[in-house]
Amino acid sequence: MKSSAVDKQKAAIKKLKDQIGELRKAIDKSKKEERKAKKVYRDKLKACRAHLKELEKEYKQCKKEKNKNEKNYKKLKEKLAALVKAAKAAKAKSKTEAKSSKKAQPDKTKSKAKTKAKDKPKSKVAKVVAKPAAAEKPTAKKPAPRSRSTAPARKPSVRKPITRRPATTSKPPVTRQTSATTKPPQMPEAPTKDRLRRIEGIGPKIEELLHNSGIPTFKALAAARIARLRAILAEAGPRYRMHNPSTWARQARLAASGKWEELKALQGRLHGGREKKD
Repeated sequence: MKSSAVDKQKAAIKKLKDQIGELRKAIDKSKKEERKAKKVYRDKLKACRAHLKELEKEYKQCKKEKNKNEKNYKKLKEKLAALVKAAKAAKAKSKTEAKSSKKAQPDKTKSKAKTKAKDKPKSKVAKVVAKPAAAEKPTAKKPAPRSRSTAPARKPSVRKPITRRPATTSKPPVTRQTSATTKPPQMPEAPTKDRLRRIEGIGPKIEELLHNSGIPTFKALAAARIARLRAILAEAGPRYRMHNPSTWARQARLAASGKWEELKALQGRLHGGREKKD
């Protein structure tokens, strides 16, 4: 009886030992898995931090470029305002010069005509006054006495003073007013904007963004580099960064040269500006 109870106890102890061993194995496995998970998590964390640093660098570069562009834009705006002011000033100057020349020319012609009219009648009147004085001299002499038998004495002929009419004042010569007005400098015309949304991958907001960034036409878009387009999209924000401008220049070349059928064929192979994968 005693031996059977001892055997039972031994068997129970063995079972307990086996269970403890299994539990220890399970704990070791869980610890190993935990260590592996920690390693994976640390690697991912490192990669995320490295990516974050790269993004921060890109953000700083974009900010610098933005500040440069803003400064250039301000300078261009100031130059344009100065040109507009100069053009307005030149226009006002030319108008005042034209008005002054118009006023001065009639006054000169009038004064010349008046002086001519005044000078001519005076000289002619003086001549007319001088001639009658000379004609009156023979009248002052007394005629010699003649005999009665002779014929009746004739009356001495007195010449009448010749009065000349004053010459009519000549009309002032009509002078054609040749106003040497200087044309104001013409302002450069703003370039026409194309509908860039015809290109696959460009919507109305990206079209507006490109217009504001100095890419208003298909030719300008065809000449733009992919790096510049990506920089514009990155500067606009994360919503625009996801777009891929790799095929925009090729599409713009076809649109600029008016090859719309080829453009349609190309756009049939694209999806969101990217080539479809088979």
